[in-house]
Amino acid sequence: MTLAFPVACVVDASVVIKLFLQEEDSDLATVLMAPQADRAIVRAMPELLYLECSNILRTRVHCGLLTPDEARLRVARLAALPLAQ
Repeated sequence: MTLAFPVACVVDASVVIKLFLQEEDSDLATVLMAPQADRAIVRAMPELLYLECSNILRTRVHCGLLTPDEARLRVARLAALPLAQ
């Protein structure tokens, strides 16, 4: 899939969480967050992104859709994303 993205964008929790949970448009979120060989893309994040994503994962654990260990792994991967604050 080839998409043209701007050189800078803000990614919020509704986009970032799709990297860790299979949802509609998860494939687009993966493409957006993939390194671009031909140019650098600055991906900025809202201040509460980590809190919002963690809350989504906590809710999935509470509903029995994820185990606590699965949620912790996703939080660690979230923290490793190349996002600008």
